[in-house]
Amino acid sequence: ASGEKTFDDKVFLWDLIFSPDGKWLAAGGSDGMITLWDVPAGQVASRFPAHAQAVTSLAFNPGGRWLASGGLDAVIRLWDLSLISSSKP
Repeated sequence: ASGEKTFDDKVFLWDLIFSPDGKWLAAGGSDGMITLWDVPAGQVASRFPAHAQAVTSLAFNPGGRWLASGGLDAVIRLWDLSLISSSKP
């Protein structure tokens, strides 16, 4: 273990989900952010603000291209993962 932290100590994860093809791992946090890992590369591909409040639910479409997120802000958003680069932010 390198001791490197990905999340602030005060951020709680509300949802964690793998894409159907296993390429992506998405996490929704209490800080309203979504973190997306590129699983084969073993690194964070993107971390972005998704909601004004906690991200409480995540779901991939069957093809794995789209990620839906819902939050305590009563908003549902769709994210096109084909636009996400697999390089670190």
